[in-house]
Amino acid sequence: MERRYALDLASPVSFVATALEAAAPAAVSLSDLARSYQHINSSDYHRIKIHEGCANDVEAKRWLVRAAVAELGKHVATDGDEYTLVSPFDKIRVDRRRIYRYVESDPEVDQPRAIKAAYYKLKEALPVTIKEVNARGTVKDHYLRLHPLATVFPPLSEKEFTKLVETVRKNGFLFAIHTLDDMILDGRHRAVISDLLNIPLRVEQFTGDEDSAKSFVYLANVARRHLTKAQAAQINIDLHYEDAKAIAAEHQREGNAEGGRGGKSTASSTVDFPAEPEPEKRGKTAAEIVAERSEGETTAADVKKMLRIQDAPETREKVNSGAIKTPDAAVTAGLIETGKDEPAKLPTKLTHSHWSILGQVSYRLRAVIEAQQAGMDLGGHSTDDYRKRLAEIRALLDEYEAGL
Repeated sequence: MERRYALDLASPVSFVATALEAAAPAAVSLSDLARSYQHINSSDYHRIKIHEGCANDVEAKRWLVRAAVAELGKHVATDGDEYTLVSPFDKIRVDRRRIYRYVESDPEVDQPRAIKAAYYKLKEALPVTIKEVNARGTVKDHYLRLHPLATVFPPLSEKEFTKLVETVRKNGFLFAIHTLDDMILDGRHRAVISDLLNIPLRVEQFTGDEDSAKSFVYLANVARRHLTKAQAAQINIDLHYEDAKAIAAEHQREGNAEGGRGGKSTASSTVDFPAEPEPEKRGKTAAEIVAERSEGETTAADVKKMLRIQDAPETREKVNSGAIKTPDAAVTAGLIETGKDEPAKLPTKLTHSHWSILGQVSYRLRAVIEAQQAGMDLGGHSTDDYRKRLAEIRALLDEYEAGL
């Protein structure tokens, strides 16, 4: 038995033909074509990953480029993964029809594809349609979105998810899912599996407030998961940091107000000196509040480290997947991703004269210029990154010169 799925190949065919025409007579590599192509229908990536066995969007895009080259046929000369346009561009006609791919129906192949599609839905936090069974045993379809709190914990790995699917297939569901405001609060894996296997499950409405919901999600999941130290810190940041910041700021304002009232010196001077705050009255920092609310699952030190990688999405994704396990490793990866340097500790006392230090700076800059003239290696940074760093150096030199 054959099945088919629709695919837009007109867009990649047009792109490939245009790109090869612009580069002619030179060849263009598959990697360069895939890197610069943006497919207009992102749902095609999903279909390609399911039916063609591509692991991710990058592989799906490369598959699209190869398929476009195949559609162009005799108009393109192929040398491995290098392509050259051999026909006049105005002789090429791009058919705007939908292309249909035919796929052999094989239960041993279809089942892993279906699980892969379900895992994609889980990982992308897409809505699901579950089979809800009520107390009377009546089953109905229930379309549900995910509550934002449900996505704080990272999903299971694809391997773990596949094992869970097989367990549910054999034993059914043991526990209900919980919803809040008609959104899934806890049980997103079960919901996706219900959608996948067509197995009914119970739905219970959570009735607490937002703080109670946070505690419920945390306690329900932390007991089931073996979290890394980096994951535990990140999850608690996602759950508690915004509230903790507001509480810490309020404590700071209260402390400043009390300190400002101070007492008068017993000396004849009329100057009021602020009283030193007592240690036990010092307000907690946001990181300390987050750690306290984690109920021992993370520390303030780990929270502080993980706060440094919030603007590094690739690093956070690796933390969520478990590829990066410790906060220290996350900080290192985050600094590399964002192009930041570890802040150096400035010496409290200079061991060389200003003249000597400026001479060293001048010597190193000359070495950099000579290296650039010999063929510069950008070291993974863009020219804009270099211009930004040069602007910082100029600003520092201007600041120093102004003080002479």
